[in-house]
Amino acid sequence: MNLDEMLRILEEEGHKQCEAVMKDGEAQVAKILEEAEEESRRIKERELEKVLASLQIEKAKILNEARLFVKRQIIQAKEEFIQKAFSEAKKKLEELRSSKNYKTIFKNLLSEAIEGIEGKNLVDVDKKDEKIAKEVLDDSGLDYELHTSLTALGGLKVSTMDGRITLTNTIDTRLEKGRQLLKTEIMTTLFG
Repeated sequence: MNLDEMLRILEEEGHKQCEAVMKDGEAQVAKILEEAEEESRRIKERELEKVLASLQIEKAKILNEARLFVKRQIIQAKEEFIQKAFSEAKKKLEELRSSKNYKTIFKNLLSEAIEGIEGKNLVDVDKKDEKIAKEVLDDSGLDYELHTSLTALGGLKVSTMDGRITLTNTIDTRLEKGRQLLKTEIMTTLFG
């Protein structure tokens, strides 16, 4: 074999090896690209899942905030309605003094307030009740000292002279004591 032929064979072998390396390289590049595309798809899916999960959380948060807002609005409307009902009741109670039954009501409030208190009592009433208080107290035969420093829709405050025992029995305090009970009852009756 001569030198030219050897060079040609070497050249052919070199081309074959080059082609094999190129083919192998192209196959590896194709495999790497395919793996990269698959990894890219998995990353996109994971990120999409994260975004979707985040959006679901945000959606739930917004819905809960909306529900709470609506509940607060409903509660506020109910409270305003009940407040209005109590304001109306208070207006009607302001007219109680002018009713013909007020003297009897005042007597009953006095009887409840002095129950169990012995001796001389300090009785405090609203200035508007001074006349009726004197009548009722004089008729009751109690030993009392009358003051008119109380501000109330009606009723009285009774204390022992030493101030150890004080009982307030006014229309105002009764309304306030009954407010919570009545509030619950009104809510149940009106709103179920």
